[in-house]
Amino acid sequence: MDSSATSLLAKKQRLSDPVYKYNAEITSYMNINQPDAVLLYAKHFGKAPDARKARMIEIDTKSFIVQYYDKKDDDDLKTVTIEFSPPLKKREDTRDALTNLAVEAAKALKIKYNPGPLKTTKDIEHWESPGIIKTVAVLSLWISFLLYTILPASKMPPPFNVWRTDPDVTKALNGAWTALAFIHTVQPILVFLMCKVFGGLPLKPSLYHAALSLVFGAAHLQTPITIATKEREKRFWREGKGSYQPSKEEIDQLAKQDEEEDKKADEKEKKKKPKKI
Repeated sequence: MDSSATSLLAKKQRLSDPVYKYNAEITSYMNINQPDAVLLYAKHFGKAPDARKARMIEIDTKSFIVQYYDKKDDDDLKTVTIEFSPPLKKREDTRDALTNLAVEAAKALKIKYNPGPLKTTKDIEHWESPGIIKTVAVLSLWISFLLYTILPASKMPPPFNVWRTDPDVTKALNGAWTALAFIHTVQPILVFLMCKVFGGLPLKPSLYHAALSLVFGAAHLQTPITIATKEREKRFWREGKGSYQPSKEEIDQLAKQDEEEDKKADEKEKKKKPKKI
């Protein structure tokens, strides 16, 4: 096997690694939320007690790599590879393994270290509502438009009663209803596809935004576009692509979501296994 084929095979194996596929998320989480632990890795496992500016740059089931500056020289950039023993089997195992290694390093260096619990926040906002002001305004317009359509001219105050009997106004009213029917039918479908397919949102929030779009029309178009675009950028970031910079809270939440997904996958796998007789 030539070197290019070997390199391609190694790359495929790496991408299939159950921990490496979350490389961007895990390393960002550690660098933002657990910088003390990352520095401990550099000081102890890198045998560099004066290490500083340590950053985790890569992780898979077998090991992880920490990059750091030694002493006070910004040109003295070094890396250390720390192996997991035993190797990890899934993404869910990283938390305990990294915590144990940090505690081990702290004891060896005689440094106090408290890893603390995994910080989490509320679910990432998929359910943003139009707000009270927009809701009242849109519903008022709908009610006014409906009343103007169904009420007889005799029950309308002037000048609406005069306009209502004008043939040109009636024609314009019919045209407006046709346009509204078309827009409010097509837009919810497009919003659903944008949320579910383009943004990768779950089914329920995708249906939620489609329903709001049915009622609010163009008044509820920017919100699902923003949410879907942001979710797409997050997905690319988790795959190590794009330039999206998540906040600390988002990284915490994504880590929690991944743990829940891994647990569900494990439960499904256990159900598939045949019972021993």
